[in-house]
Amino acid sequence: MTKPRADMTKLSVPKAAAAAAVPFSRAEEPRPTIGESKSLTVRLNRHDYWALRDFCAQHERQTGERLTHQDAMVRGLHCLLERGADA
Repeated sequence: MTKPRADMTKLSVPKAAAAAAVPFSRAEEPRPTIGESKSLTVRLNRHDYWALRDFCAQHERQTGERLTHQDAMVRGLHCLLERGADA
C-alpha cells in the first residue's frame, strides 16, 4: 500500500505575497543621540537581577508593552539624572 502524499499547496505562500509581508515589529521612536553611543556593562547581584526581571515582566503584563532590561535601566537613569544628584 502506498503512503498518501500530503497536499503542500495549502501550506505554501506565493513569493509575491511573502515579499509584500511586513515583518512584525512595533514602530519605536528613535532615541535622541548626541554623538556616538557608548556601551556600559552593569554587574548585578542575584536579588537585583531577579527584581529587574520581575519589574519588566510586570510592566509587560500591565501595559502590553515589552520593556527590556536595558530600557528599564536607561529610563531609571534618566529619572535619576533629571532629579539631580541629591536624590
